[in-house]
Amino acid sequence: MKKARDIWIFGAGGHGMVVAETALKNGFLLSGFLDDDEGKWGKDILGLKILGGKALVKPGDYVILGIGNNLQRRKVGQLLEKMGALLFSVSHPRASISRSSTVGPGTVIIGHAVVNAGAAIGKGVILNTNSTVDHECTIADFVHIAPGVNLAGNVTVGENSFIGIGAKVIPGITIGKDCVVGAGCVILKDIADGQKVG
Repeated sequence: MKKARDIWIFGAGGHGMVVAETALKNGFLLSGFLDDDEGKWGKDILGLKILGGKALVKPGDYVILGIGNNLQRRKVGQLLEKMGALLFSVSHPRASISRSSTVGPGTVIIGHAVVNAGAAIGKGVILNTNSTVDHECTIADFVHIAPGVNLAGNVTVGENSFIGIGAKVIPGITIGKDCVVGAGCVILKDIADGQKVG
């Protein structure tokens, strides 16, 4: 494990707080928060300081992404990687992740989320509280699966898509990239790229 000064949470908003608590529950030593909003610098969250922005990141530092917005999380994550940072994944001790699944770098899996057999979770994904990803699902990079979402088996979700709180998706559905599925929706057929379903 890297020294505390090398492990950062990038993003000092509400989602960043959840991510920090998830990391702390795993016993990780965190040096603090980073955020490009200078108005936040010097403030405390959960007893951790917001110390500055991207300029503090050095090659080889581990960074846990604490940004809820998919496109912003992608932009920051890719820039940090170009700077030589290593995107670090974290899962809550009360999440259930199958040994036959895969989880990409920079992904955060929050408490009581479930990832079942053969699922493939991409880079920079958020699997939020009480979400379930069933067998052989494929979740592409920088997707946000909101609290209480249930994806049945063999569902595919494309890059940057957001699946809103409490949505349900039946088996074998494909949701394209850059889609938004509204809260509580029941998805019974495929959704093309860029579509919003309410």
